[in-house]
Amino acid sequence: MALLDVRRTSGDTVTVKWQYRNTNSDKANVREIYSNYAATDAYVLDPVNKKKYMVLRDATNEPIAEKHDSSELAPGQRITSWAKFPAPPPDVTKVTVAIPHVAPFEDVTIR
Repeated sequence: MALLDVRRTSGDTVTVKWQYRNTNSDKANVREIYSNYAATDAYVLDPVNKKKYMVLRDATNEPIAEKHDSSELAPGQRITSWAKFPAPPPDVTKVTVAIPHVAPFEDVTIR
């Protein structure tokens, strides 16, 4: 997995983009890594205020995030995902991004 972007966006939100990559020569079953909503349990951690921001949800309680229907990646295949989170205060310039089943991405600059 690669973290692609962490950016402040309109509506006082932060959009996080990442990519799943199958670098093997065999197809990979990634069911344990992502389900229909890869970001359901992802979060952004504000280390200054010690606050955890969960994925935003719409009026029907669905995550505001990329939806994936497949659980397999072909050899060399990449799938990009994204999710929206509440934005930390403007003085917070670095965060930790936690996505299930991978090590956290720490001290990531918010663009």
